Formats: sequence, C-alpha cells, structure tokens
Amino acid sequence: MPRPSAHAPPLYMQLCKSVPDITLEEESAHLQVPMNYKSFEENFPYRDSSLRRVTTMVKEIVQTNRSTSDGSLKRKTLNGSIVTMEKAKKFRRRSVNNITSLIEESYKKFQVILQEAGPHWAEEYVNKYWFDVCNSGPISKAEGLRREKVWELFATEVKYFVTQLQPLRLVYKEFLVYLQKQSQSILPFVDINRLFGNIDKVCELSIKVAMDLLKLFKSRQPHMIASTEELVYTFRMFSSTFHPVYHTYGLNYERTKKYLDGMKENKAFLKYLEVCQAEPMVNRLKLNDLLISPLKHLMVYPLLLENIIKYTTAEPDKLLLQSSHKFFTLTLRELESRIAEYKTTMRLRELQEQTKWPTILERDPDMFVPQVSITQSNLHHMTVM
Repeated sequence: MPRPSAHAPPLYMQLCKSVPDITLEEESAHLQVPMNYKSFEENFPYRDSSLRRVTTMVKEIVQTNRSTSDGSLKRKTLNGSIVTMEKAKKFRRRSVNNITSLIEESYKKFQVILQEAGPHWAEEYVNKYWFDVCNSGPISKAEGLRREKVWELFATEVKYFVTQLQPLRLVYKEFLVYLQKQSQSILPFVDINRLFGNIDKVCELSIKVAMDLLKLFKSRQPHMIASTEELVYTFRMFSSTFHPVYHTYGLNYERTKKYLDGMKENKAFLKYLEVCQAEPMVNRLKLNDLLISPLKHLMVYPLLLENIIKYTTAEPDKLLLQSSHKFFTLTLRELESRIAEYKTTMRLRELQEQTKWPTILERDPDMFVPQVSITQSNLHHMTVM
C-alpha cells in the first residue's frame, strides 16, 4: 500500500497509520467511522483510486449504521456480512464453550485408554517392605536396620516415579498429545517439547534405577541381600548418567516457567489443566508442582545415602559408601552451578532487551556529530599520531 505524503489530511494519515501492514479494505473495516461521511469525503482533495475505494467503503458502513433500527453498533466485515458486536462476543464465548466441552469429551475417551494400559509394575512395591520380597533368614538387628535403609532408597524412587513422574507423563503430557492428534486439533498452539522437555528420559532413568535397586533384594542368597558393593556400583552408574539428563531438563524448566506464565489467560488451556488435575492418579497436583519435582528429588539422594552410611557397621563398606556419596554430591553441585549460570545469563539477556540506551543526539540535541569518512590516508595519519 502506498504511504501518504506529508501534506495529506490528518484523518487520512490516521487511517493509514492504524494498521500499516494490511490492505485498505481490511484497514477500513476496523475503523470507527463518523456518521457524516460527506464531511469525511470533503477532507480529501485527492482523487486517486485508493482514496475512492476507502470513501466508497466508508459510505457503505455509514449507510449500514443508519439502517439499524435498534441503534446497536454494527460493522461491515470483509465478506459483506453484517454482524453486531454483541453477536461477535457471543460467538467468541460459544467457541470457547465448544472447545472446553470437546476437552471434557476427549478426556472421557482418554480415560478408557489409561484403564486399558493397566497399572505399572512399580505400583506393586509402593506399600511393601524388604522382607516381603526376599527370604533373609535370621540376621542381626544392625544388619536389619541397614537393609531397611537400603530399601528406603528403593521405596523412595518407586514412590517418586508412581506419584510424580507417571502423572506428569501419562496424564498431562499424553493427554495433550491425544488432544492435538484429534480431528479437531484441540490446543494446537501448545508446544509439547517446550512444556515438558525430556521428561520421557527422566522417567526411563528413574525406572532403571528402581529396577537395579530391586535386584539387590530379589533372587539373592541371604548373605548377598542389599550388598554394599552392588549398591555402590548401582549408584555410581546412576551418578554418571543422571547429569546429562537432568541438566537438559533443568535448563528447559527455566524456559517452561515463562512459557506457562504466558498461557495463564488462555481459557482452553486452563480447562485442560483443570481436567488433568481432576484425574485420581494426579491427586490434585498442579502442573507446576509436578514439573519441578525431578529437580527437588535430586536433593533426596544424598540424605538417603547418609542414612545408609550411618547404619553400616563394616568399615570397608562405609568407606565405599562415603566415596560414592562424595562423587554424587560433587556431580550434583556442578549441575546446580550450571543451571544457576544459565538463569543468570537469561536474566541479563532480559535486562539487555528491556534497557534502551539513548543515542548521543537524544541525550544532547544541540550536539553536532560530523559525518567523517575514514580513508586510507586518514587512517594512516591517525595511526601515526
């Protein structure tokens, strides 16, 4: 669209400045047109084709406004239909209601899929104890306490997987994937990878740790149950593999918080959160609470290892556990420092984008800045000086 000259009337300037990147028909459709279009037309001394098109559309809109008997404000849309503002608001409300009803209907179908999948094998061990899965025979009280603390490490991992990771992945994530795959394509604007990151990798790592810890108790000879050597080996393997997985998740979580803040006003997304939160598996936990749970769970491992060390009587076993505890703590600190460094970098970038440094002429309009072209001779003269 050609831009107006500097001598164009003010109404025409306002017309062209309102939405500069659309056509004149689209632009005039959003104007609040004066009732007296003749005075509007008299303000234009120019008679080019663009102005004639605008003036013609203004006449049609004004005649439409005059023809309304109920006095309600109406506007002419691009396809030629006349829609009242009240009807437009009702249509938007009806669209939101349709989407929310579709989400509720889709979740009823999704619940059938969840029931067909059945419970995870880890749910079987949530309320069990170590002597329920193995035959240990007579042992000392100190050895019983030590095995109890090793089982507590396994039970904590199972509870974390069942009550936090499973609801986050199976309900919140998988239901969103299910909605976007529907023919209506509900909530297509939500970026699943940006919202959940590598939560699948976190679940795989957690269930692998739980399986390795369970092997310390099942199908073992009495003197090999919860042996310190195999426990240290299992924890060493976990310490070497959790860093890249949780590092990626931690960095994505900082972006996810801002992404969720921008979705708070979307009614369809809020309805999706409400439906997921009502699922019994979720236990009324909000999405924010579940998203931060993997990072919080990392802080539990050092405490559980300290409890095992406390009830270990053999000195060689205690040294092995202390070495493993030290290795995991150092790895965890490195992960925390990298996430903190990333948060600081993101904050500085935000401040840099929000800060507008004034130019020299804005600070002092009276200052004269000469236009100097640096040639080879001038550059040589400046170098010599």
